[in-house]
Amino acid sequence: PRPVQNWLKKQLIRAGFRNPIHLRLFIWGLILPPFLLALLAGLMQASVRQGFLLGLLASVLLNGWINKRIHFRRRAFQLSLYKLYRFLDLQLTSGIKAMDVLKGLADVIDQPLIRSDFQRFCAQLELTLDLDRALQELEAVFDGPDLNLLASQLRNSLQTGVIGQTFF
Repeated sequence: PRPVQNWLKKQLIRAGFRNPIHLRLFIWGLILPPFLLALLAGLMQASVRQGFLLGLLASVLLNGWINKRIHFRRRAFQLSLYKLYRFLDLQLTSGIKAMDVLKGLADVIDQPLIRSDFQRFCAQLELTLDLDRALQELEAVFDGPDLNLLASQLRNSLQTGVIGQTFF
């Protein structure tokens, strides 16, 4: 059960649900409906099999909703990348220190689905002044080549004070 629980927790974090109670609710939402509706159907002298299948459908719909939310958040991240790169380039070109620019990245994000993730990133950076540790906040939620490219550009801008012109 532990690997499955860890996978479900990771899915919920990607969907934007970090509270531990969300994991319990999600697990109960996946397991309980088939049995509850089968029991209810049995008490109402209806088809237990149909009740179970209806509950199974409810569980599948819940899982689908979580996956759709992950997709929407990933899309919001992808749509925000150009704005992030543009902000970094303009701020660094104007002479603002790279660390100060990185601490303000959350202000650039106008997508409510992912803004809190970037606020968490900025808060971690502000507290630790460790970019790799702050990037772990984003890596827990987003993955793939877009995040890898952003992470390497952020590291590069922190080291050199400029962002590469490969995006413009």
